[in-house]
Amino acid sequence: LNEGPIVTIGGEKNYIYEKEFDNYIIRLINNLKKVKKICDKYNVGLVIENIVIPKYLVNTYKRLKEEGFAFNYDIGHDHTSNDTFKLEILDNDINIKEFHIHDSTKSKCHLEIGTGELDLKFYKDLSMQSYVVLEVKNSNDLINSVEKFKNI
Repeated sequence: LNEGPIVTIGGEKNYIYEKEFDNYIIRLINNLKKVKKICDKYNVGLVIENIVIPKYLVNTYKRLKEEGFAFNYDIGHDHTSNDTFKLEILDNDINIKEFHIHDSTKSKCHLEIGTGELDLKFYKDLSMQSYVVLEVKNSNDLINSVEKFKNI
């Protein structure tokens, strides 16, 4: 999910989807149901990944959860977005089928495991029943991350 169109007025961000939330959420759910139907036809799983989460998107995640959609939790994207997914969405019994695991600082993600700020043991424990992708930028970081992830 992305934050959608933004209009900045007087230095303040105004999220168009927030201003038109009722119409936005109906369109989003209807479109995702169409996509899911196509995915199901070809036996392809559909998961919705978090990127930036402004406050209004918390309600979007909750509504999509109610509609039965599954999610991909990118832990670095969440960390650079002030851990909004972890703090406001994760405890709502959300169906996470996939994790993108990598390390992160507040300003940079997709780092080699062990080179950022994240409590990776927490996320490894959380991801034990899910599909996990170690999502880093280059092959050396991946090789190093695989060993580090195994030993967490």
